[in-house]
Amino acid sequence: MSKRTAVILGGLGFLGAGSLGHTFRPRAMARHYGWTSSPWYQRQLASFELPHLYGLLALLSGKGRIDDAAYLRIVSSSALLLGLHHALAIARGDRAGAANWISGGASAAMGLLGMHLAKSES
Repeated sequence: MSKRTAVILGGLGFLGAGSLGHTFRPRAMARHYGWTSSPWYQRQLASFELPHLYGLLALLSGKGRIDDAAYLRIVSSSALLLGLHHALAIARGDRAGAANWISGGASAAMGLLGMHLAKSES
């Protein structure tokens, strides 16, 4: 196994386990790291981590797999997931206020625009 493959597989394990833990066991993750127990914060961390799994899988499939469109999809996926988490937190009553609406809306809009741009780039 090449060093490159070993690093990518290590990253897949780290990001995969981390994003699953942040999503499905947020309080345990917060307790483990000594963070404030906020499931929404943990899920936002997962929103950032999950799209990077796509990037690592693309790298694992061969060199030259990450082009501008792929990078845009990775970043835009993060933004869309963050927007979704804001919307869910607001809908469940865990967050409120104009700042949360603006932040969530801006994240979702950036994600949608990025996906549109990625589509036109490929």
